[in-house]
Amino acid sequence: MKKKDLTEVRARLEQFADWTNTTAPETILDKDGAPTDELLDYSRKEEMSLDWLFAGDVKPLALAHREKHWAMSPWVVRQRVELMASIAGIEPVAIETEDGEVLVTDELLEFCREAGADFEWLTLGKPEKLVEAMRRSKRDDERALRVARGLSRTELNALTATLRIALSDNLDIEQVMQTYRQAVEEQRAA
Repeated sequence: MKKKDLTEVRARLEQFADWTNTTAPETILDKDGAPTDELLDYSRKEEMSLDWLFAGDVKPLALAHREKHWAMSPWVVRQRVELMASIAGIEPVAIETEDGEVLVTDELLEFCREAGADFEWLTLGKPEKLVEAMRRSKRDDERALRVARGLSRTELNALTATLRIALSDNLDIEQVMQTYRQAVEEQRAA
């Protein structure tokens, strides 16, 4: 490596250390011209691109930034909002941004409530709550199937009719189900 190139590498390293408020390694290359272990350790720990350090190549940085931040990009958040709006049958909310970042607005929070959307998934792409909701839904479905299998044909028909009425009249489902269970218990006791 030429002395001029090494001076540029040292300048980029010092600049990076200044940006990250860290201490740059003293030695960059060993006697054979390879990066020192100290530099490699620093690079891993501080997530510094060696392509950028030695060649000034910003492509790996740009790709890494894009990969890390794509989930929060306004375009991706808009896509998620449109998806949730179409599922919920409501109008999508406008996404407000500042400096390329999605702003948390009252309208966005209200949209999440109305659409039943998980805010963290919508804005950050975090699927943890969605996965847990799917697991919980599957457990609830399995529990409901076990209960339904224990019903007689007449009880199952009554349940179906009861649920249709509750849904069409927008009744409190918990209260309706409590009344249904009570009626089944009384019928079985008779």
